Amino acid sequence: MRFSWRITAAAIVAATLVFVAGYADAIGSQQQGNLQKLYVTSASNFFTGSTAWTPVPGLLISGTWKPGQLLVAHLDGDTACNAVGGTPGACRIFIGLTGPDPGAPNIEMQPLGAGTFAMDSTLINPPAEWDTQSHAMTRYITVPPTDPASGASTPFVWVEAEVSNPSIGFTLQMPVLTVTVVNPTAS
Repeated sequence: MRFSWRITAAAIVAATLVFVAGYADAIGSQQQGNLQKLYVTSASNFFTGSTAWTPVPGLLISGTWKPGQLLVAHLDGDTACNAVGGTPGACRIFIGLTGPDPGAPNIEMQPLGAGTFAMDSTLINPPAEWDTQSHAMTRYITVPPTDPASGASTPFVWVEAEVSNPSIGFTLQMPVLTVTVVNPTAS
């Protein structure tokens, strides 16, 4: 039986919204905050064999959030991380926040560090076999204060991908990025 891509995409979006609603509820109780906004975007299938961070087209969300708010970014999709010739390695994802000041550096969402980037690891297959699995990654950050002298900007959350070795191919299929904005409450 053949499934339509629309049915698959609708199922992924529905599952993501259920997950985000539950996750946001948990964050609200643990961080003592209230869910304020939910942003969702999806993108076309993406492939990279680059060892340099490469933006994933379509996985960018600009929004209105304020200093002190908690942003929770969640990326999910089907991934294939394959190496021809027995090369071990990883397919990595970076989720970041710009600014929010126009001149400010980009900020890595937490948890921090190179050890947290892996979304998938290689499977050594013959070239005709590719293994695809569903994977997800969640990152968070408290929006930092802005410098009033720097002017206004529209900060955004974006996704980049890379591989740990140039003989690895990373495919991200039907990716969905959600960003939940939570307002902290007084404890």
